[in-house]
Amino acid sequence: MILINKITNILNKQYYLDFEIADCRYAFLVNNIPWYNDGSGGSLATRVLIHQFIYEGTNTLTVNISPLSENGFAYTTYFEARIMEIDDQQQEKILLELKYRFNDAKPLPAYKGEGNFEIEKLDFTPAAWLACKVKKIENRQQSIIMRYYNKLYTLCRTGAVDSFMKEALIKDKYFMERFELDPAIRLPYVKEKFSDLFTNWAFSDYDHTIWNLKSYAQNRLFTFELANGNSPIEFSNKLSQMKVNIPVYLTLVNDEAQWVL
Repeated sequence: MILINKITNILNKQYYLDFEIADCRYAFLVNNIPWYNDGSGGSLATRVLIHQFIYEGTNTLTVNISPLSENGFAYTTYFEARIMEIDDQQQEKILLELKYRFNDAKPLPAYKGEGNFEIEKLDFTPAAWLACKVKKIENRQQSIIMRYYNKLYTLCRTGAVDSFMKEALIKDKYFMERFELDPAIRLPYVKEKFSDLFTNWAFSDYDHTIWNLKSYAQNRLFTFELANGNSPIEFSNKLSQMKVNIPVYLTLVNDEAQWVL
């Protein structure tokens, strides 16, 4: 969950995932990093920033869609996804476009679309996870990741919002720099949102034995997931019957775990 207040005067070039989708389960990955997914069905058209996932050179967008029922895709199933570059004059350029529309003559059990897009130069600092050089994660490194993830999990479970915000500060400083957000506005805003979550929502508290360690972006990002792919860090609200799931992605820099996404 990324909470964004007002974004002002954001960089010379902005990069977005722009998509329309209907009547299917879907997941978008940018450079093999899960970014946007939903399994509820219905339709959605939106545009989301992808600055924290991209780098100079060749980048990849992956779209996985599957039907809502065992009967397969509906006649209304479709998606269109684009990677957009927008300059400071609001001129738009499509860097990549992927499309799928149900075809009853050639029905598919599921669909995966993938394509590359090039970015010649970024005008912001590269993401911290790009510095991770892990080729094959060792047991010792798994333990480092587990200890730090469990620390964040415990802070959420106990409602320690001040300590949680302190741990998030390195990540959030980079986020504010990249999106040119005012810390005086951004940090109190985020703290207010998490204070409400910690105080008025129930923590799900999944047992550690059902956490699964996952790596993304060629062993440069690490997280834990449940069998359904969701983060174990989850809050629920009985009144609204809603759930808020908070993915946490860590990287390793000099064998030290850092919360970066």
